[in-house]
Amino acid sequence: MEVENETRKLHSLRLTLLSTALDALPTLRTLPGVRAIPFVQVVLMLAGDLDSSVETDRVVLERLLDVLVEELNIQPDEGSSSESAERRELQLA
Repeated sequence: MEVENETRKLHSLRLTLLSTALDALPTLRTLPGVRAIPFVQVVLMLAGDLDSSVETDRVVLERLLDVLVEELNIQPDEGSSSESAERRELQLA
């Protein structure tokens, strides 16, 4: 019984962390890939804990997919500006 309670608490914490990380995800486009990649790795690791049969998890998963699709809006290279290169690094991650 106590183990189940602890598991639920940890899952809730992971869900909260992932939800908060999703708020910050769009700001990563201004960071170099070296700093953005570990953040994306953590987000994906937390997403692995989601259960699509649970409504609250499904809501966060759908939000994650929406944010990722929006960020992956890959456009042709418009130049070699630093901002463009950093965004491309995030898209590749």
